[in-house]
Amino acid sequence: MILQTRSDINVEPFSIAEVSTHYFPKYKLEEVMFIYMLVGGIPYYLNQFQKNENFIQTINKTLFTKESIFYEEVDEILRLEFNSAGILTVKKILATLGISGRILNDIQRKTKLAIGTLSESLDKLIEYGIVFESRSFFQRQLEIKRGVKFKLKDFYLNTYFQIIKPNLNKIKRNTENELLINGIFKWPQSFYYVENFSGGSFENLVEYILISSEKRHEGIFKKFNLVNINFEMETHWDKEKQIDLIASSTEDKQMRLIECKWTSSIELIKSALLNLPKKAKLFDFEAAPLLAVVIPIKATGPILELANQQNIILITQEDLI
Repeated sequence: MILQTRSDINVEPFSIAEVSTHYFPKYKLEEVMFIYMLVGGIPYYLNQFQKNENFIQTINKTLFTKESIFYEEVDEILRLEFNSAGILTVKKILATLGISGRILNDIQRKTKLAIGTLSESLDKLIEYGIVFESRSFFQRQLEIKRGVKFKLKDFYLNTYFQIIKPNLNKIKRNTENELLINGIFKWPQSFYYVENFSGGSFENLVEYILISSEKRHEGIFKKFNLVNINFEMETHWDKEKQIDLIASSTEDKQMRLIECKWTSSIELIKSALLNLPKKAKLFDFEAAPLLAVVIPIKATGPILELANQQNIILITQEDLI
């Protein structure tokens, strides 16, 4: 006699290293990271990819053809928490957030929703862990009130609203597995660059690693000296400057200012290395902060030399897995 039982099994997302090892061992690390930025480490999503195809083909066939599950998956996710009317409202809200998030007034202006309906829907999205509130860190210290940004951090939902939804009609017509991805990647600005997506998604990826890693085996923790130190993740923006990520409330009382650059351009990386110290000088610190630039490629000699000259910690692809 065989006892049959039915229950939900909660499978935690795979790490980048696990995705590389078990799903895409032949892909470059930057290619694995890009796929992670598209759908995260969710096994169900990763199982949709054609693993025997090359990188371009597997992304095209998995996300950008009419057979893809991903242009309807958004409704399946939202249906778990919202009724039909609610789904229409929250999709309108999520579509306005962009990869960097927006403040309440901007969302209301773009959606034209009544402020009561908008606030109630945002509260629910926050409660369900779909949307997060983000405050400008240094302005909060100075007690300057410039509002809260509402930000979408889920990898797939960002992919849907930033890439899939704007190209939905093209995807539905893509019956011959044309390489639609070539129309989305913006060559030659960077190797796998999608406008209004790649930069913010890479920032989300780095933040996700820092806040979700249980054992902190990734090299980024060792380079930041955060293996055994509790910390919080923040961000900062104002009209003049932006800091992508800030490791604050650290037990050693030293902040880490982090710039994330999804690029293979040596010139853009050098620019980030030169500009970060200038940004840091615009703030007052009790102790000098650690400065870091994160890139998705291996570092060449000139980049390493410049990082050392600028006293900047350089985080490369090997430090993220």
